[in-house]
Amino acid sequence: MSAFIYSLGLWFYKLLISLVAWVNPKAELFIRGRKNVWQSLEDQVAVNTSPLLWVHCSSVGEYEQGRPVMEAFKNEFSDFKILVTFYSPSGYEAVSTDAIVNFKTYLPFDSKTNANRFLDLVKPEIAIFIKYEFWYFFLKELYRRDLPVYSVSSIFRPSQLFFKFYGGFYRNILKNISYFFVQDKNSSDLLNSLNLPNLVSGDTRIDRVLDIRNNNKSLPVIEMFVGDEVVMVIGSMRKEDLDIVIQFVIQHRDLKFIIAPHEIIDSMIMPLEERLNSTVRYSEFKNTDLAQQVLIIDNIGMLSTLYRYAHY
Repeated sequence: MSAFIYSLGLWFYKLLISLVAWVNPKAELFIRGRKNVWQSLEDQVAVNTSPLLWVHCSSVGEYEQGRPVMEAFKNEFSDFKILVTFYSPSGYEAVSTDAIVNFKTYLPFDSKTNANRFLDLVKPEIAIFIKYEFWYFFLKELYRRDLPVYSVSSIFRPSQLFFKFYGGFYRNILKNISYFFVQDKNSSDLLNSLNLPNLVSGDTRIDRVLDIRNNNKSLPVIEMFVGDEVVMVIGSMRKEDLDIVIQFVIQHRDLKFIIAPHEIIDSMIMPLEERLNSTVRYSEFKNTDLAQQVLIIDNIGMLSTLYRYAHY
C-alpha cells in the first residue's frame, strides 16, 4: 500500500509540474528535458562496451560533491565509463561531458517500469547516489539485481521521515543502499540506530572547492571586481535568505560581496538591486563598476569557481 501511495504522489507531482510548465520556464525545461530521455540514453549508452559507473545527482551542487569521487574512481578504474543523471534542469544544463563524465541525461521519473528499463539499458556495475537522493523504485531494483549502491556526502536529521515511528516505508528505502558515506557524526548516529552501515567521511564539496582553487582557473571579471578587497561569496542564495543577506550586506560596507542566487530569476535578483544601492550584474559589469559593493552572478555553473576568490 505504501508503494502505491508513493507512486500516486509522484503521479500527482508530475501532473502538477506539467501544468505549471505552461507558465514556469524551469518547470517547462524539467518536462521537456525528459521527453527524449530514452532516445538520449540509446544514443549515448547503448553502444558502450566498457564497465559503467552510474552517479545520480539532484542538481549542480550535488554534482560538485560527486565530482571528486568520480575523479578518484576514474584514476583507480580507468576502464570504466561514467554516466551522470540529474533530477534538476539546472544541474543538467550546467554540466558538460568530458574526460571524467562520459554520458549525462535526466533521471526518468521514478517508477517500476522506468527503473527496469533504465537498468536494462544502462547496465551499471556500481551506482552512487549523492546526498539526498533516495528514489524507491530505482534503489529497490538495484538491490534486487545485487548491484552495489553507495550514498555519498549524505546528511540526516531526526526530523526526516526515515526516523519517525510512521516512516517504515522510507526506512526500507535506505535498506537498499549498500553503504553510506555521511557528512557528520549526527548522521552516522542516526543510521546506527537503524543498523545501517556507514562511515563519517565529510563533505566532498570541500574537496571539490580546494581542487578548483588549486587548478587556478582565472575569471578576469571577478578578478577586476575583487581587486585587493576582502570578499564574501554567498552561494546558492534562496528567497528565504534575502532579508538576512541584505541586512548583512548593509551592516558590512567594509566587505565586497559576490552573490550567486539559486535561481536566475528577477524575483531573486531585483530585491537585491532595489534594496542595496551598490550592485551590478555579472553580465553587465564594466570597468566603471569597480566601486560597486555587490556583484550578482546571473548565470549558472560559475559558483564552484568563485569560491577561490572568497575570504569568507
